[in-house]
Parts: sequence; structure tokens; C-alpha cells
Amino acid sequence: MSELILMATSLIPNGRTELQRKALRSWECAGAKIVSLNSPQEIAELRSEFEDFEFVSVPDDASAFSGRPLVYIANILEYLKSSNAEFVGITNADIYIDGPTELASIYKQETAGSLICGPRYDVSSLDSKNGNLDACGFDYFIYDRNINFPSLQNRLCLGMPFWDHWVPLTGLLSGIEIKILDSPVAHHASHPVKWSDQTLSFNDEFIRLLILLRDITPNSTLADRRLTDFRTIPIEQTYYKLKHRMQEMRDSRLDSDDSMRIMGELASFYDDTTKSIIKFIRAHAKIIHI
Repeated sequence: MSELILMATSLIPNGRTELQRKALRSWECAGAKIVSLNSPQEIAELRSEFEDFEFVSVPDDASAFSGRPLVYIANILEYLKSSNAEFVGITNADIYIDGPTELASIYKQETAGSLICGPRYDVSSLDSKNGNLDACGFDYFIYDRNINFPSLQNRLCLGMPFWDHWVPLTGLLSGIEIKILDSPVAHHASHPVKWSDQTLSFNDEFIRLLILLRDITPNSTLADRRLTDFRTIPIEQTYYKLKHRMQEMRDSRLDSDDSMRIMGELASFYDDTTKSIIKFIRAHAKIIHI
């Protein structure tokens, strides 16, 4: 069994090559082995730029759903589960780790039987020591490979919204101990973010999964309070009402002011739901510092 922490990522072709390389090297220095999961087409593009990194070809990708060959989180979780590493994890490819020399040992100690969630600190450059915590999500996870996540079909992808909420949320509702490492060890160089219509489709996918998860999660002694709190988050009624109004808008061709108002309400709903999920995760997690 490997003593290194096996970290899965998905490198991006023609996307800040040196920054990604520097970020992944920092994981190796911290005691991790890096493997990049990509589509066969992307691997062909990436090999010349990252010839010293290991690649794994995924059986399918999200091209039809997102317009890009993104890697499904479900495929990453399955790959890590089939590995022989005791501790495994997932990270975005541009996350730079800057922690104490014994960081790998700390991760292993805290991860036994648990899932560590790591938020990032946004910095002006990877060399900067001063950054701001991004409290809206997580950019890496490390966990005990023996942990079993619920098998629920989804189209969430690494590098897109909501995968980082989905992983700890399903863990919590399965009774897994969640730990959030709030210390500033994960750095991310700030850059402009471009969203597209394909990106927005992940909003509906996440809401669909939240509704499904509320319906299928069984009650258990350990997760009872978690499930009760989760089910108090207002999702279904508001979502279906807004989507119905959106459909009416399309059918009746409302004027632009009405259309913009409804779209704004829907955007606010997505934002409020995301904040509620993050608040729920943090309320039921153990906050740790190193």
C-alpha cells in the first residue's frame, strides 16, 4: 500500500501551464503523488507540456453536457477507490500548497476515517504569503480511501461549480466525519472567471441532486440531526415556482424588464442555496488549524 497521498486532478490544456506545474509540484513536496485524469484528446495535448506527470484516461467526459471534455467527479471518486493508496484526495490543478514540512503526516493523522475539506486563500501570485479566504467552497479534499460515498449518478465536474459542495455534503449525510482545514496552506492566484451558458447548466444539475438527496437519504442514528437540518433548507417550492415562471416567460414572451426580473430572482435563489449549503457543511464539520 502506497505511503504517499494519491491526489487526483485534471490539468487544463493551454491554460497557465507554468502555474499548474508549480502548483502540482508543491503537492509532491508536501508528500503527495499527482495523477491527472483527462479525456484521451486532452492527454494528447497535455503530454508535451507535462511529460513528467502521470495521466489516466477517463472512460467518458462531459462534452455533451458542458461543451468541454471535463472530467466527472464520479469517475475521479471511482478511480481513487480502486487505487491501493491508504489516503487519497482531489485538488484543482492550480492550488499551491504551502505548509509545514510535516504537512503530509498531519493530513494522514487527521484523515483517518474522515474527510478533510480545504478552502483556498486567494493571493496576487503564488509567491505571496498574504491572501484572503474564499469561504464559498473548497478546492481540495483528502480522505481515507475506505470511506464510501453514496453512489448517485450526477454530471458534476472538476473545475465547474458545485462539485466541491457535493462531496462533503454527501459525506455528511452518510455519517462521515468532516473536517475543514481553515489554515492558509492552500494558495490560489486570482484570475478572471468566465462563465458560459454551459456553465449555468450546472446550477440546475446541483438543485436536482439536492432535491433527490433529500428524498433518498435514509434516516440513521448518526446522521439524523444532519438530515433534519438539511431538510430545513428551502429548495423545492422556490425552485419549481421560479422555473415555472421562467417557462411562462418563454411561452408568453414577456417584455425584457419582466424577463430580467425573473432571471435575477433565479440567480439570487441559486446564490442563496449555495450559501445555505456551505453554512450547513460548516455547522456540522470540525474546524481544524495547523
